[in-house]
Amino acid sequence: MSCPWIQLTNSSREIRPKVQLAIPTNTRFCTDFVAAIYSLGPIDTFIDITMVPELKTIGATPYTVGGGVSITDAINSFESRSSESGYEYLAQLASHLNYVANTSVRNVGSLTGNLMLKRAHPEFPSDVFVLLEAAGATVHVRDGTGGQTSLRPVELLSADMNRKVIEYITFPQHAATVRFT
Repeated sequence: MSCPWIQLTNSSREIRPKVQLAIPTNTRFCTDFVAAIYSLGPIDTFIDITMVPELKTIGATPYTVGGGVSITDAINSFESRSSESGYEYLAQLASHLNYVANTSVRNVGSLTGNLMLKRAHPEFPSDVFVLLEAAGATVHVRDGTGGQTSLRPVELLSADMNRKVIEYITFPQHAATVRFT
């Protein structure tokens, strides 16, 4: 790879001034290595955000999954959370996510990485995209100035993601009778 690779390990609040000054236009924030599957086009700099702790969080109220949480960790969290009222449907999402890719990819890939791959390549058959859209999940995007936008997964497909990162995804409560079959 001919472009620089930068790994961020501090919180987004601590790095924001450096990032605002140093990010070229054709910069991609990466949580996994999708370049092995699809060409990402011309990129000046890769910024690896796998070590940013705020992107690895899972929150309780509302139920959120950070943008850097692996698919495997999301599955485990969905299984645990599915015993709570309003989140029973997460058991079905977890079950289906076990069919996404293979164990090695689920261990390093994230829900948000999958969504960004779908955004870049609309022909990509993303089960993650379909599941999140059907569940009514909301994707929360943060820009370099601290501004936040909330989008449905379908809206993310056409959103301007230049110099932005998916911070987390929220999952709504549904009636116990809601089933994804």
